[in-house]
Amino acid sequence: MDYLQVINYLQLIALLLGAAVGLLMGLTGAGGAILSVPLLIFALDLQIYQAGPIALAAVALSASIGAVLGLRAHTLRYKAALLMGLFGLMFSPIGLWLSHQIPNTPLQLGFGLVLLLVSSHRILQIYHAHKGIIPIRSAPPCQLNQSISRLIWTVPCARALIRSGASAGLLSGLLGVGGGFIIVPALKKYTDLPMTSIVATSLGVLTIVSVGSTLLASMANTIPWAIATPFISGSGLGLIMGRHLSKKWESARIELLFAVFSMLVSFSLLYKSIFHGVDTMNINIAWAQFTPIASLIGGVLIGLSAVILIATRGRILGISGMIGGLMQFNNTPKGHYSWRIAFILGVMSTSFFYQLWMTAPESRIDTDYIPLVLAGLLVGFGTRMGSGCTSGHAVCGLSRLSTRSLIATLSFMASGFIVAYVYNHLR
Repeated sequence: MDYLQVINYLQLIALLLGAAVGLLMGLTGAGGAILSVPLLIFALDLQIYQAGPIALAAVALSASIGAVLGLRAHTLRYKAALLMGLFGLMFSPIGLWLSHQIPNTPLQLGFGLVLLLVSSHRILQIYHAHKGIIPIRSAPPCQLNQSISRLIWTVPCARALIRSGASAGLLSGLLGVGGGFIIVPALKKYTDLPMTSIVATSLGVLTIVSVGSTLLASMANTIPWAIATPFISGSGLGLIMGRHLSKKWESARIELLFAVFSMLVSFSLLYKSIFHGVDTMNINIAWAQFTPIASLIGGVLIGLSAVILIATRGRILGISGMIGGLMQFNNTPKGHYSWRIAFILGVMSTSFFYQLWMTAPESRIDTDYIPLVLAGLLVGFGTRMGSGCTSGHAVCGLSRLSTRSLIATLSFMASGFIVAYVYNHLR
């Protein structure tokens, strides 16, 4: 595969990653961009100092849109945002300079720890809100004058906001995280602003810090624009879609799924940093096996089959449940055998019909039959115990934002990772 084809594939991946990040930002706010850096690291094997400015550019796009909307709604406290943003902008170059001095592996480890802290804190907040636990807090240094709806400025208030803005700017330049996970809790702790003002003001701060940091990185020629441009474009499209979907989906469940997913990403980053530290950029994707169009078509067909089944039969697509139903002769209602048999035969015959027009990919099994049979028994037992397999839980359950399916899918994946690692490396 020649160089131009590799670049086109990289740009396609960047576009899809940007759309995913934009979707998260639209659903969860600007904080969703915190996953930009780890996604760029895993998918494109970029280093922190390369992925950070790209992520900040995506944050700048979403934050500026939210800030303008907050300013028009008179919920953005522009003086507080300017104070925090200017000091953040002063410390952002220090972070950018440090990101080029510190090796990639320690930076990646630090990012994993930051992401783990943020996701754990968010899960704890969701748990407290679910249980109705209200934390006890003292009077904040920045209080709102209710008669004129403006903050009462004092030295302790200014000091607290300056410290928060500087910390956000330093981490923005160092890790490319935007700093929203610092600004929002800081405004909650140091002010008595309503949540709408906190969100709008934090977006104003993020706009100043992220736009300034992106310009500084661009002047230093550290932004790979061939990757950044499609990523930013995709994030804009995903942001529009996410804002539309956020009006229809339950926000608490979305935040819980996002927090759990962020925690899993943090574990992956920590594992990669500790056991597979990489200090040089090394694109090692097997491009010859990279088939985005065929994979997209296959995913659409799976989703379409699930939709057709639930529309015609009112049943969730679960292969293990279908086979289990065929084996339970006394418990399966009459009339449920024909469609189960037809569906399973269709799945099994697909490869045969595929080979009539296309060349089937080469398959090879290097394992003895005894481990395969044992693995099949364990998988069957696990799917019955978990009330479904990856088709029912991962494909259908996650698309319905089912918490039970999320836990089941994470259990499947974690078990698979552990077993594969133990079988291939420790036996």
